[in-house]
Amino acid sequence: MSQGRLVDILNEVINDLKQDYLSSKNDELVRVRDQVLKSYYEVREMSSQNESLAVGFVDAGFPGFRRYRTDISFIIPMKVGALLRGVDGRLMTVKEVLGKSSVEDLILYSSRKPSGEEYEFRVKIRSVGNGSLLFERPGDDVIASQEINRFVREFVRPSLKKEPAFFARFTKYVEGLIELAYAVKLLREVREAGFNARYVVLDGTLVKWFAIERVGSGRVDGLNIVSALTGIDVEAVKSLLWDIVGLSKTTKFTTIARSYRLFQEFKKGSKGLYTTPNVKSGEALCETLSKQLSTPKKKGLVEEVVRVINRVVYDRNGVYVARFPLTPDSRNVFVLDLHIPEPILSVGDDVRFNVDVATRVREVLSGVVNELFRIRSKLTGEPPYGYMEVDRVVRFSKEEDKVFEGALISLVRSSLEDELADVLVQVFSPTTRMRYGYR
Repeated sequence: MSQGRLVDILNEVINDLKQDYLSSKNDELVRVRDQVLKSYYEVREMSSQNESLAVGFVDAGFPGFRRYRTDISFIIPMKVGALLRGVDGRLMTVKEVLGKSSVEDLILYSSRKPSGEEYEFRVKIRSVGNGSLLFERPGDDVIASQEINRFVREFVRPSLKKEPAFFARFTKYVEGLIELAYAVKLLREVREAGFNARYVVLDGTLVKWFAIERVGSGRVDGLNIVSALTGIDVEAVKSLLWDIVGLSKTTKFTTIARSYRLFQEFKKGSKGLYTTPNVKSGEALCETLSKQLSTPKKKGLVEEVVRVINRVVYDRNGVYVARFPLTPDSRNVFVLDLHIPEPILSVGDDVRFNVDVATRVREVLSGVVNELFRIRSKLTGEPPYGYMEVDRVVRFSKEEDKVFEGALISLVRSSLEDELADVLVQVFSPTTRMRYGYR
């Protein structure tokens, strides 16, 4: 390939990208959204906390090829674990603080099979190791699985169960809720043990979005699944959720672009910047968006803008998530998620701004952000110390990958009929990946 020709083509493509980006800023949704976000978010500088607090960091790990999937089933091995950062900044494992296993080894199995004219879903979660934090007693994982299956059986419309895409989304949803359940259980257990963790931070977003049209009128949503997984009643789970936050490394272009525009006018030499609701602009913000509502076709635009700021995550139990961009180094953008009991900004016949919730969230954000970033890792983006380190705790090694896959394939060969065994060995084995070009 000629390097000169390559540079010419790339230059042309980059020019196209520039023009497309500039023209997208004139799009009505983008223009209104940027105007609203600039009005809604107030940018503040990170500062030092007077009081040091303890914080927990939770993450989940998966094999290199994380899902063993067929058209009718998933087999998902996963590790969930945590590190706890004491007031002195030292990182401790769950084993050190609670005397329980530092890592939870789990297998999530889900299946979708025809039953007459309908389909049945089945979910099975099994704890592999001993000394489990999430499932303390033998059989707790079986009980949790039964509760989740009852939820699917009673509250998911039969027509949805026919859709393979819905099955995949539901499995992914349960996978995410396992991580949240671990964080809930961890927070309760360490507090009861005298280690007063102020917050627990999940690596990733709290927006585990899974909107379904339910059968019946029962008040059941994903929070009930978390309750089943932890063995803690729903109200107690909710009381712990307010101290569980999400911190995600953003990769979505639009998120980074609109966040960068919020921060670009502030000085680069700061200790970091974060956003918080601007209570003073609430009334003007509602007026701006309510004007858009006067045109029926623009209601979807207004709802989309509001979903960027906050959205419901557990509708039957009244839990929302509010999102706040931040930058520790004035270059790299993170997004912090908080659980809240009511939306700050909501859309009905008009647009409403909840001053009480916004005021409370401002106080919470100041404490959370400044404590998290009080101690930072010397890594790109300056993440909180403990946030990236927990990844090493839950990471699957190459050897563990091989052991799991070898055991799975060996059992398939020895336990199943020849035809099915041959098919599954081809689906699950490394030779399939080699044939598709993986290494």
